[in-house]
Amino acid sequence: MKIGEVEKDSHLIVKVFSKMMKDGEEVRSPKSLDFPVKIQKVYPTGLAVDEIRTVVPAGDNGEESTFTVAFDSPNVLIDLYLLKDDMPPVVWEDITIKKAKGDNGYCHVIIPSKDGTKMNRRHAYRLEIHAPANIYVGQSDEQVGGTVRDVSATGFAIITNKDGIRRGESVRAETLNQELEMPLAGVCVRKKTIAKDKFLYGCKLKYEDPNLRKFINEKQRARMKTE
Repeated sequence: MKIGEVEKDSHLIVKVFSKMMKDGEEVRSPKSLDFPVKIQKVYPTGLAVDEIRTVVPAGDNGEESTFTVAFDSPNVLIDLYLLKDDMPPVVWEDITIKKAKGDNGYCHVIIPSKDGTKMNRRHAYRLEIHAPANIYVGQSDEQVGGTVRDVSATGFAIITNKDGIRRGESVRAETLNQELEMPLAGVCVRKKTIAKDKFLYGCKLKYEDPNLRKFINEKQRARMKTE
């Protein structure tokens, strides 16, 4: 999605992540600082938004203070999220935010480095649920205990002590989580040993389930608003 296609009344959140090193690469920290933004003008290559400010808790004088947020630290990564009720969030990664003089005083200008993309399992977002589950492998009716660690619109991950689930083998998980009562049917695409007699399997869904997508979108929006 191009930044110029964003509607003026869109629900946008700027998320600021500290940089951290993982396996020799710079990655985003698990937590972020979030700033809702209000659009003033939409341009083909960027957005002018109301000045982004933050509140500093009251000090000894008992008064709160507000300050303009500076986004020029080399130790952070900044993303822009578009949240809509009828679709997965759209994210613009590695944006630049600069302070500027607008028509009605100071504002911030958001400049993306590339087009926005819908979040999916490959992109990074997974809804962690850690729900106990009954797991069935292949055509067998044998029940295996385990946990559904996370779900996305295209796949899910399970943790179990069962070794030997092969890539391409069918996996069905029935969670014991009342919020997610729908069964998950997929195909194993990867395996990782995470401890002695404990294995993580990534599974691709055999078909897309609109109810699952709706569940994930609702949970994702709720968590983004409260992080």
